[in-house]
Amino acid sequence: MNDSNGFVSFELIFEFFFSKKFQETRQQSVFQTMQRMRDKKTEIAETLRELGVGDVQDDKSVKDLIEHLMNAYDSLCTQEKLWAELLEDLNKLEKKEE
Repeated sequence: MNDSNGFVSFELIFEFFFSKKFQETRQQSVFQTMQRMRDKKTEIAETLRELGVGDVQDDKSVKDLIEHLMNAYDSLCTQEKLWAELLEDLNKLEKKEE
């Protein structure tokens, strides 16, 4: 398991990385990350509704906040798309291994 210096062998790490258990853990981690992003997007959308997006805003600080929240929402959408692509790539790799 460990070499003479107390380090875990490369073969063991490689075997674990490609093990079914690690693949499941990796997928679960991606799903959890994506769920957190969806939760944050929901929070942002609720806040935007409360701030009256679409209504005429005279208060500059409210306008700035709305702009900031919309940018954050867009950023989360982009990240979510990238995580979905990662999950798709992981699934393709797993199918190749089978």
